[in-house]
Amino acid sequence: MPYTFSQAETYDEISKFLNENGYSETTYAEMSTVVPDIEMPDDVWIFGPQFTVETCLFRDVLNICEVDE
Repeated sequence: MPYTFSQAETYDEISKFLNENGYSETTYAEMSTVVPDIEMPDDVWIFGPQFTVETCLFRDVLNICEVDE
């Protein structure tokens, strides 16, 4: 959420652009939703015992984005 008028204006512009292109904003409550069908690896404990929408979207816990060299 924006804290200043300039941040609010930028937020509104970005939000409008994304909405017009088929994207929607995820609420804080939605980000905290547990994804029950995915198990956290045994060696990963920093994000808690369960996968959330936030973990799936913003943390590559399962090394999905791993690039072979």
